[in-house]
Amino acid sequence: MHPTFCSEQIQTLWDQGLVNEDRLDLPADAAASREELVAVVDAVRRAAPELTLTVDPLEHRGFEYHTGVGFSLFAPSARGELGRGGRYLSAAGDPSTGFSLYLDAVLQALPAAARMRRIYLPAGSDRAKGAALRADGWITVAGLAPSRDNAAEAKRLGCDHWLDGDRPLPV
Repeated sequence: MHPTFCSEQIQTLWDQGLVNEDRLDLPADAAASREELVAVVDAVRRAAPELTLTVDPLEHRGFEYHTGVGFSLFAPSARGELGRGGRYLSAAGDPSTGFSLYLDAVLQALPAAARMRRIYLPAGSDRAKGAALRADGWITVAGLAPSRDNAAEAKRLGCDHWLDGDRPLPV
């Protein structure tokens, strides 16, 4: 088991100067990595101070091509990672940063979409009334031919209401 640090611990370490180069005598490669980490954490804290940031200095997932700081993205509403990425050298040797989002995890973390009101407009309905309903947030489905049972037609088309003259009626 290796240590991880939560945002409050990182703040304390930064405030106490425990990660600054003048406190620890490290080999040149390790000192350069520390300086890069300090710069990244400082930049993230400036850009998004409300963000929860966890630093795991020993995390390594076998991405040997990474050349610097790697990261994983999490959300309180998600059970696992939403994505991960890091610094690397491109095929042309250019320093780059990339990441992958795991769309199944992102979609699972999103709140359920509110169901929109959907109304059937029988054939011949007033076009202005349809425009007003759309402006009010309704999804409108226009009938192309007269129907003997507008409520049944609305239900068949996945609507929860139908327009009876000027008033929406539930299906």
